[in-house]
Amino acid sequence: MPNDVANVDRAKAVALMREALDLLDRAGRSEAAIYLQHAIDTVERRPVMGSGDPLDLSLIGHILGPLDVAPRGHHLRVRKGQAKGPAPVV
Repeated sequence: MPNDVANVDRAKAVALMREALDLLDRAGRSEAAIYLQHAIDTVERRPVMGSGDPLDLSLIGHILGPLDVAPRGHHLRVRKGQAKGPAPVV
C-alpha cells in the first residue's frame, strides 16, 4: 500500500512539472525549463545522453531555446576602465 501511494504521488508530481514545463516553454523561459526537465528525467530515471548517442537535429531549436537572451553585442562592449585589446604579457 505505501508503494502505491508513493507511485501516485510521484505521478502527480511529474504531471504538475510537465504542466509547468509547458508554461515555461510558451513563455520563452528555456533557462528555467532546463532544470525542470532535468527534474522530470531524474524522477523517471531516464538515462542521460552519452557521447555516442545520436542527436535529432530537428529538435535543436527546442533544445537550445531562444539564443538572444543577452542584448546583441553585449559581450563585445568594453567596460569602463577596461583596456582594449589583449592583456599585456608580463
